[in-house]
Amino acid sequence: MSGDYDQIWRSPGITNHILQDKLSNPDDFASIFDSIISQTQYFFDHYTGIKIGITGTKGKSQTATVCYMTLQEAGLSVEIAGNIGKPVFDIIDFESQPDYVVYEMSSFMLESLSEFSLDI
Repeated sequence: MSGDYDQIWRSPGITNHILQDKLSNPDDFASIFDSIISQTQYFFDHYTGIKIGITGTKGKSQTATVCYMTLQEAGLSVEIAGNIGKPVFDIIDFESQPDYVVYEMSSFMLESLSEFSLDI
């Protein structure tokens, strides 16, 4: 496998399994795994506000919406991102960040995170 790249940006809907199947030699996946990054990983690496993560099988969108609306009604600086609404890069200005982000995350978005930390 060629190493002519620093990072491989993966879309949330592309699972590691799909990516591995697209390689000419699926065994090369292990050698590129550390180069794979996503908007979700970038967000966790750079956003400094309060991160509220919503994940699970059923009810993510409803739970994320109620959480977002509650914080908004309380007059807090909040955005909602992830599977619901806009992608995180469309709403987060890393130079002028909201105090809170409610992030709805599917299992595909969590699949290749190297590490992450949620506040809630």
